Amino acid sequence: TWTAPVGIYPTEVFPAGLQYQVTYRTLQNLSDVQTQTTNETILQINLSQNDVYIYSIAASIFNSNFGQTAVSTFATGTEDTTATTINSTAITVSFRQLQYCSADVTVQYDLAYAGVELDTTVRNVVFNITNQTTSGGSCEPQSVDLTGLEEYVNYMISLSVTITELGVNDLLIAEVMNETFQAVSAAPQNLTSENITSTSFCVTFIPPTNNTQNGQITSYTVTYQGELFNTTEYNTNVSVSSVVYPLTESSIVCLSDLEEYNNYDVSIRANNGAGEGDAATITVRTLQAVSTEPLSLASENITSISFCVTFDPPSNITQNGQITSYTVTYQGELFNTTEYNTNVSVSSVVYPLTESSIVCLSDLEEYNNYDVSIRANNGA
Repeated sequence: TWTAPVGIYPTEVFPAGLQYQVTYRTLQNLSDVQTQTTNETILQINLSQNDVYIYSIAASIFNSNFGQTAVSTFATGTEDTTATTINSTAITVSFRQLQYCSADVTVQYDLAYAGVELDTTVRNVVFNITNQTTSGGSCEPQSVDLTGLEEYVNYMISLSVTITELGVNDLLIAEVMNETFQAVSAAPQNLTSENITSTSFCVTFIPPTNNTQNGQITSYTVTYQGELFNTTEYNTNVSVSSVVYPLTESSIVCLSDLEEYNNYDVSIRANNGAGEGDAATITVRTLQAVSTEPLSLASENITSISFCVTFDPPSNITQNGQITSYTVTYQGELFNTTEYNTNVSVSSVVYPLTESSIVCLSDLEEYNNYDVSIRANNGA
């Protein structure tokens, strides 16, 4: 196909009555074939396979002499060129040689390739073929592996030939495109914690950069595990849409029903068609909450005006923080019913050589019932 020639002025097109003379031949056949048409297109059939054709087209008006010619070179058989993805970083390009492989000429092939959006630097593979045929006399099919490519990138691949002896220079004979496979993603970035309570917190993060996602991220796998107690490992899979942080480029995952005052190791992986990616990790500690009550209260060393109370601290899992002191409240039932409160440090109530603690009360009324309560205090 071609367009009509332009007249003297840029917008002037030649009127009806325009005729074209089309002349073509192959590189090695010096006999020209000519045909004439009034259309700006010509259908060529029964051409030689995997060959190079030189076309010259000239125009005349109302059967006058034909004017200047436009010359172009084309190749047949380019539909035999294919690009097959091997893995996430390699593509094989296969093609059939031009039929000049058996001639006394050197055919130089140039494969140029570049990513469409990423990895856009143009790279080339250049190689020469001389006098190479199969036993049947036809030209050997060729294949070239393009390696070191980026994961999950569309590559535009062009195949050109140069045959110096026949005057062909950098003739584009085929263009194909294919995409490398997905590979596991790099880790999310910039993990930070926020909205921390005694039983929940949120982790914000930024998705992997576009050139390290290596595919289409479909979800995130969040794994979390307590360090100090309740060390069961939990996994949850969250969709991309559910973790989008409003009005920012960050994402957010919130975890709940956690243990109070526990360190949690959190890892987040981005998932694409190749599976789970690399993990980014953060450790977050939930806040303190009020402790449960001390255990195993018992009395000892009782006199008419004093006694001691021994007790065990709350279990580690129910202290819900760092116990700093105990509040001891006591009140007589029968007389002198004033309620007294005293705050004692943890170190002062440690019972020697045992895991129990002890509080001793004095200056009491003789033969009176005393109600004693003990509370553990922490940061909450």
